[in-house]
Amino acid sequence: PDKPRNVFIQEAQNGVVDLQWDHPWKTGGPMKKFRIRREIKSSNLRNLSESDKILETEIAINGAYKKHYGTLLYLLPSTSYSIQVQGMGRSLAGAIETKTITTKSSIAFDFVGDPVVSDKGPQIDIVLPKILNETKNSIIHIIVIGTPPCVESSPISASLAKSIGLESYKTAWR
Repeated sequence: PDKPRNVFIQEAQNGVVDLQWDHPWKTGGPMKKFRIRREIKSSNLRNLSESDKILETEIAINGAYKKHYGTLLYLLPSTSYSIQVQGMGRSLAGAIETKTITTKSSIAFDFVGDPVVSDKGPQIDIVLPKILNETKNSIIHIIVIGTPPCVESSPISASLAKSIGLESYKTAWR
């Protein structure tokens, strides 16, 4: 078969990628499935499993052909991928269409805990959970909204305040 046409790939949210393509123009016989191959080219993740580096998925063609196909791919954040789409006939593998995508950085925690006001005075106990997808050279800011700030605190930057959606009348410190 010819390679799939009009292959389009776009990150929908936090590593979820929308992959779409059109049926090949020439198939040389009945099509059975499409093979999707994801290969990591580079990553900013600190811990990357060998089993994550190359993954293949097959999408069966059941019944009548469709003009348009699509699937969602669940990829790692902060990672560049080569995505291949290939039509498969009964006995022949088709030509391959390759696209690349780099997923955005996002952070995931083992769990999300709530801060607890301590019974030992004006203190807040915060439990920091394990980071599941830590990236190289990443910095995590712990921001407290409200007054009064601690003695060793510092104000947050205007760009950080904007990125967390902090209203201008609120006090925040780190």
